[in-house]
Amino acid sequence: MKKITKISLVLSLALAVNMYSQELINNGGFETGDLTGYSLVDNVTVFASEPVSGTYKLTLRNSFSEIGQSITTTIGASYTASVFYRMANAGVTAAEGGTIYIESSQGSADIASLYLDESILTYTQASFTFTATGTSTFVRISKPDRTGINNAMQIDDLSVVPASPLSVKKSEKYVFKSYPNPAKDVLYFDAKSVSSKPVKAELYNINGAKILSKIFEPGNSTKSLDVKGINRGVYFLKIETDNESGVNKIIID
Repeated sequence: MKKITKISLVLSLALAVNMYSQELINNGGFETGDLTGYSLVDNVTVFASEPVSGTYKLTLRNSFSEIGQSITTTIGASYTASVFYRMANAGVTAAEGGTIYIESSQGSADIASLYLDESILTYTQASFTFTATGTSTFVRISKPDRTGINNAMQIDDLSVVPASPLSVKKSEKYVFKSYPNPAKDVLYFDAKSVSSKPVKAELYNINGAKILSKIFEPGNSTKSLDVKGINRGVYFLKIETDNESGVNKIIID
Protein backbone atom coordinates (compact mmCIF):
# COMPACT_ATOMS: atom_id res chain seq x y z
CA MET A 1 0.00 0.00 0.00
CA LYS A 2 2.86 2.41 0.80
CA LYS A 3 4.44 1.76 -2.60
CA ILE A 4 1.13 2.38 -4.40
CA THR A 5 0.62 5.60 -2.41
CA LYS A 6 4.13 6.78 -3.28
CA ILE A 7 3.64 6.05 -6.99
CA SER A 8 0.31 7.88 -6.96
CA LEU A 9 1.92 10.89 -5.28
CA VAL A 10 4.72 11.01 -7.87
CA LEU A 11 2.23 10.74 -10.73
CA SER A 12 0.05 13.48 -9.22
CA LEU A 13 3.03 15.78 -8.86
CA ALA A 14 4.17 15.09 -12.41
CA LEU A 15 0.70 15.81 -13.76
CA ALA A 16 0.48 19.03 -11.75
CA VAL A 17 3.85 20.26 -13.01
CA ASN A 18 2.98 19.34 -16.60
CA MET A 19 -0.36 21.12 -16.34
CA TYR A 20 1.21 24.26 -14.96
CA SER A 21 3.91 24.31 -17.64
CA GLN A 22 1.31 24.16 -20.44
CA GLU A 23 1.81 27.49 -22.19
CA LEU A 24 -1.34 28.76 -23.93
CA ILE A 25 0.10 31.84 -25.64
CA ASN A 26 1.50 31.23 -29.11
CA ASN A 27 4.82 33.04 -29.64
CA GLY A 28 4.70 34.88 -26.31
CA GLY A 29 8.45 35.49 -26.48
CA PHE A 30 8.26 36.70 -30.13
CA GLU A 31 11.06 34.27 -30.96
CA THR A 32 9.74 33.75 -34.49
CA GLY A 33 11.02 37.29 -35.10
CA ASP A 34 7.56 38.32 -36.22
CA LEU A 35 3.96 38.45 -35.00
CA THR A 36 2.99 34.84 -35.71
CA GLY A 37 0.04 33.83 -33.52
CA TYR A 38 -1.45 37.29 -33.02
CA SER A 39 -4.77 38.21 -34.65
CA LEU A 40 -4.80 41.77 -33.29
CA VAL A 41 -1.80 43.92 -34.24
CA ASP A 42 -1.71 47.72 -34.24
CA ASN A 43 1.40 49.94 -34.17
CA VAL A 44 3.81 47.33 -32.77
CA THR A 45 7.26 46.11 -33.87
CA VAL A 46 9.45 43.13 -32.99
CA PHE A 47 13.10 44.03 -32.27
CA ALA A 48 16.21 41.87 -31.81
CA SER A 49 17.67 43.94 -28.96
CA GLU A 50 17.56 43.86 -25.14
CA PRO A 51 14.97 41.11 -24.65
CA VAL A 52 14.21 39.53 -21.28
CA SER A 53 15.11 36.14 -22.74
CA GLY A 54 15.88 34.73 -26.16
CA THR A 55 16.58 37.08 -29.06
CA TYR A 56 13.48 39.23 -29.55
CA LYS A 57 11.15 41.58 -27.69
CA LEU A 58 8.08 43.55 -28.78
CA THR A 59 7.68 47.33 -28.69
CA LEU A 60 4.24 48.88 -28.45
CA ARG A 61 5.16 52.05 -30.26
CA ASN A 62 4.48 55.67 -29.35
CA SER A 63 0.80 56.60 -28.88
CA PHE A 64 -2.03 54.07 -29.30
CA SER A 65 -0.92 50.49 -29.89
CA GLU A 66 -2.18 47.02 -29.04
CA ILE A 67 -1.65 43.34 -29.64
CA GLY A 68 -3.73 40.28 -28.83
CA GLN A 69 -4.62 36.67 -29.52
CA SER A 70 -7.27 34.12 -28.66
CA ILE A 71 -6.42 31.10 -26.51
CA THR A 72 -8.30 27.91 -25.69
CA THR A 73 -9.52 27.69 -22.09
CA THR A 74 -11.75 25.57 -19.88
CA ILE A 75 -14.88 27.12 -18.36
CA GLY A 76 -14.38 27.71 -14.64
CA ALA A 77 -10.65 26.92 -14.69
CA SER A 78 -8.13 29.37 -13.22
CA TYR A 79 -5.18 30.70 -15.21
CA THR A 80 -2.20 32.94 -14.50
CA ALA A 81 -1.40 35.68 -17.02
CA SER A 82 1.98 37.37 -16.91
CA VAL A 83 4.21 39.65 -18.97
CA PHE A 84 7.57 41.38 -18.57
CA TYR A 85 7.44 45.07 -19.43
CA ARG A 86 9.18 48.42 -19.18
CA MET A 87 8.65 51.90 -20.55
CA ALA A 88 11.13 53.17 -23.13
CA ASN A 89 11.20 56.67 -21.65
CA ALA A 90 10.97 58.33 -18.23
CA GLY A 91 8.37 60.97 -17.45
CA VAL A 92 5.41 59.41 -19.26
CA THR A 93 2.12 61.03 -18.29
CA ALA A 94 0.13 59.23 -15.57
CA ALA A 95 -2.32 56.60 -16.86
CA GLU A 96 -0.58 56.44 -20.24
CA GLY A 97 1.12 53.11 -19.62
CA GLY A 98 -0.35 49.85 -20.88
CA THR A 99 -3.00 47.43 -19.66
CA ILE A 100 -3.27 43.68 -20.09
CA TYR A 101 -6.90 42.65 -20.61
CA ILE A 102 -8.53 39.24 -20.39
CA GLU A 103 -11.76 39.17 -22.43
CA SER A 104 -14.30 36.46 -23.18
CA SER A 105 -13.90 37.45 -26.85
CA GLN A 106 -12.14 40.25 -28.67
CA GLY A 107 -13.74 43.57 -27.79
CA SER A 108 -16.09 42.13 -25.14
CA ALA A 109 -16.32 43.17 -21.49
CA ASP A 110 -13.22 42.42 -19.40
CA ILE A 111 -12.99 39.27 -17.29
CA ALA A 112 -9.92 40.77 -15.62
CA SER A 113 -7.26 43.40 -16.29
CA LEU A 114 -4.04 44.77 -14.84
CA TYR A 115 -2.46 48.19 -15.42
CA LEU A 116 1.21 48.26 -16.45
CA ASP A 117 2.64 51.25 -14.62
CA GLU A 118 4.04 54.07 -16.74
CA SER A 119 6.88 54.68 -14.23
CA ILE A 120 8.57 51.27 -14.73
CA LEU A 121 11.91 51.62 -16.56
CA THR A 122 13.51 48.21 -15.88
CA TYR A 123 11.95 44.92 -16.92
CA THR A 124 9.37 43.94 -14.33
CA GLN A 125 7.01 40.98 -14.35
CA ALA A 126 3.33 41.71 -13.82
CA SER A 127 1.02 38.76 -13.21
CA PHE A 128 -2.49 37.98 -12.03
CA THR A 129 -4.94 35.09 -11.94
CA PHE A 130 -8.32 34.94 -13.69
CA THR A 131 -11.12 32.42 -14.14
CA ALA A 132 -12.17 31.56 -17.69
CA THR A 133 -15.84 32.03 -18.59
CA GLY A 134 -15.72 30.20 -21.92
CA THR A 135 -13.81 27.74 -24.06
CA SER A 136 -12.08 30.64 -25.81
CA THR A 137 -10.50 33.67 -24.13
CA PHE A 138 -8.93 36.74 -25.72
CA VAL A 139 -5.69 38.16 -24.28
CA ARG A 140 -4.94 41.77 -25.23
CA ILE A 141 -2.29 44.34 -24.28
CA SER A 142 -3.25 47.89 -25.15
CA LYS A 143 -1.71 51.33 -24.67
CA PRO A 144 -3.50 54.69 -25.14
CA ASP A 145 -2.58 57.77 -27.14
CA ARG A 146 -0.03 59.99 -25.43
CA THR A 147 -0.51 63.57 -24.31
CA GLY A 148 3.12 64.21 -23.33
CA ILE A 149 6.33 62.16 -23.41
CA ASN A 150 6.68 59.32 -25.94
CA ASN A 151 4.95 56.38 -24.20
CA ALA A 152 6.44 53.46 -26.11
CA MET A 153 6.45 50.26 -24.02
CA GLN A 154 8.63 47.16 -24.42
CA ILE A 155 7.26 43.72 -23.52
CA ASP A 156 8.52 40.14 -23.59
CA ASP A 157 7.52 36.64 -22.50
CA LEU A 158 3.76 37.13 -22.51
CA SER A 159 2.34 34.02 -20.88
CA VAL A 160 -0.91 32.37 -19.84
CA VAL A 161 -0.72 29.03 -18.02
CA PRO A 162 -3.07 27.03 -15.80
CA ALA A 163 -2.98 28.55 -12.30
CA SER A 164 -0.05 27.42 -10.18
CA PRO A 165 -0.62 24.37 -7.97
CA LEU A 166 1.31 26.39 -5.36
CA SER A 167 -1.61 28.77 -4.99
CA VAL A 168 -3.67 28.63 -1.83
CA LYS A 169 -7.17 29.94 -1.26
CA LYS A 170 -7.22 33.39 0.29
CA SER A 171 -9.88 36.03 0.64
CA GLU A 172 -8.00 38.20 -1.87
CA LYS A 173 -5.46 37.69 -4.63
CA TYR A 174 -2.24 39.62 -4.05
CA VAL A 175 -0.83 41.16 -7.24
CA PHE A 176 2.80 42.19 -6.78
CA LYS A 177 5.81 43.17 -8.86
CA SER A 178 9.13 41.31 -8.72
CA TYR A 179 12.39 42.45 -10.28
CA PRO A 180 14.91 42.23 -11.83
CA ASN A 181 13.87 39.35 -14.00
CA PRO A 182 16.09 37.48 -14.71
CA ALA A 183 17.64 37.85 -11.24
CA LYS A 184 21.24 37.03 -10.39
CA ASP A 185 22.16 37.78 -6.78
CA VAL A 186 19.17 39.62 -5.28
CA LEU A 187 15.46 39.43 -6.09
CA TYR A 188 13.23 42.32 -5.03
CA PHE A 189 9.46 42.41 -4.71
CA ASP A 190 7.04 45.21 -4.01
CA ALA A 191 4.93 44.59 -0.91
CA LYS A 192 3.53 48.11 -0.53
CA SER A 193 -0.11 46.98 -0.33
CA VAL A 194 0.67 44.84 2.73
CA SER A 195 3.48 46.88 4.29
CA SER A 196 1.65 46.97 7.65
CA LYS A 197 1.56 43.16 7.94
CA PRO A 198 4.17 40.39 8.12
CA VAL A 199 4.91 38.96 4.68
CA LYS A 200 6.04 35.40 3.93
CA ALA A 201 8.07 34.85 0.77
CA GLU A 202 8.71 31.35 -0.58
CA LEU A 203 10.66 30.31 -3.65
CA TYR A 204 9.77 27.04 -5.42
CA ASN A 205 11.36 25.25 -8.36
CA ILE A 206 9.32 23.91 -11.28
CA ASN A 207 8.89 20.57 -9.50
CA GLY A 208 7.12 22.26 -6.61
CA ALA A 209 10.04 21.86 -4.18
CA LYS A 210 10.55 24.76 -1.77
CA ILE A 211 14.00 26.31 -2.26
CA LEU A 212 13.86 29.02 0.39
CA SER A 213 11.45 30.71 2.76
CA LYS A 214 11.64 34.00 4.64
CA ILE A 215 9.25 36.03 6.79
CA PHE A 216 9.50 39.81 6.60
CA GLU A 217 8.25 41.98 9.45
CA PRO A 218 6.09 45.06 8.66
CA GLY A 219 8.08 48.01 7.43
CA ASN A 220 9.76 48.95 4.19
CA SER A 221 7.47 48.22 1.22
CA THR A 222 10.31 46.88 -0.95
CA LYS A 223 11.60 43.50 0.20
CA SER A 224 14.59 41.51 -1.06
CA LEU A 225 15.63 37.87 -1.22
CA ASP A 226 19.21 36.65 -1.55
CA VAL A 227 19.21 34.21 -4.49
CA LYS A 228 22.97 34.03 -4.88
CA GLY A 229 24.06 30.43 -5.33
CA ILE A 230 20.69 29.18 -6.55
CA ASN A 231 20.91 27.23 -9.80
CA ARG A 232 19.88 28.94 -13.01
CA GLY A 233 16.33 28.20 -14.13
CA VAL A 234 12.64 28.97 -13.78
CA TYR A 235 11.17 29.41 -10.29
CA PHE A 236 7.96 30.59 -8.65
CA LEU A 237 7.94 33.31 -6.01
CA LYS A 238 4.97 33.00 -3.67
CA ILE A 239 4.05 35.95 -1.43
CA GLU A 240 1.57 35.39 1.38
CA THR A 241 0.02 37.39 4.23
CA ASP A 242 -2.83 36.57 6.58
CA ASN A 243 -5.51 37.13 3.91
CA GLU A 244 -3.72 37.53 0.58
CA SER A 245 -1.45 35.44 -1.62
CA GLY A 246 0.06 35.62 -5.09
CA VAL A 247 2.60 33.82 -7.28
CA ASN A 248 5.02 35.23 -9.88
CA LYS A 249 7.13 33.22 -12.30
CA ILE A 250 10.78 34.33 -12.20
CA ILE A 251 14.04 33.39 -13.87
CA ILE A 252 17.34 33.08 -12.01
CA ASP A 253 20.35 33.55 -14.26
